[in-house]
Amino acid sequence: MRQMVPSRPSTTYAVSFLFRYLKSNANVSNIAIYYAGVRVGSASCPAGNSGAVNRATGIQFTTNLTGGGKLEIRFNNPSSQQYLYYYADDFQAVAV
Repeated sequence: MRQMVPSRPSTTYAVSFLFRYLKSNANVSNIAIYYAGVRVGSASCPAGNSGAVNRATGIQFTTNLTGGGKLEIRFNNPSSQQYLYYYADDFQAVAV
């Protein structure tokens, strides 16, 4: 999925989103957030909280002089765990 969001040049934005995951091992997965190819934050999957809805917060990035750049949300499964499912919604990028 791709979504275009208008942004202003040289402006800092706070990113948040809801996520839910279903997995058996709570210590192997995370969500990494990149802006313009640079990692700007992450959201950890709380141990013992599989299936609960969580809100990722505390993530910020600053746009370049043109206001352009790609924001990526990457769901990581470093141990190639089977049956790992992510759901995400309500993505927000608010100028701070």
